[in-house]
Amino acid sequence: MVGGLVITSSLLMNWSRAIRGIVSLPVNGSMQGYIEGSKGLIQGDHLSPYLFVMAIEVLSKMLDSAAQEGKIADHPLCSKIHLTHLGFAYDLVIFLKGDVDSLKVVMNIFDSFYEISSLKLNPSKSELFCAGMDEVKVQEISSINGFKRGTFPVKYLGVPLISGRLSDKDCRPFMEKIASRIESWATQKLSYAGTP
Repeated sequence: MVGGLVITSSLLMNWSRAIRGIVSLPVNGSMQGYIEGSKGLIQGDHLSPYLFVMAIEVLSKMLDSAAQEGKIADHPLCSKIHLTHLGFAYDLVIFLKGDVDSLKVVMNIFDSFYEISSLKLNPSKSELFCAGMDEVKVQEISSINGFKRGTFPVKYLGVPLISGRLSDKDCRPFMEKIASRIESWATQKLSYAGTP
């Protein structure tokens, strides 16, 4: 069986480094003078989510480009649709074949992405999930990236990641959590007559 890797990670932001710099302004149709930036954005800034989405789009294109060029081999279960990664908020899930070369390319992409965006993988929140691989290969791959090794079953955003269709049993804890939050919200926000 051909092995596969799944990497889950969160990204750390340093917008102050990403935004600071020297800016030239157009005056009367031509660029004039330079203004050196002294302050940057912080993670709670209102512009931060928009800048993050634009930056992640660059990372997405970098991963897609490497996959199209054949530098990253597809995860065996994702090869039909050529799925390399999924992103949500500040989290990222990467799917690839369980080989050293593909992992090295992904790590190089992250290094390049850090250089241009100041967004870096958070190693303490990154995990490597291996399936269908012998222990020697898993150890070799683990030594490349330093991520802690995750175990199956794994949940992402509260939902279990499985290769088949999710059953009612798989989703029950997630649905119970949503129901309890709605119930809590309803008791806080609605009067006994059922109106706000």
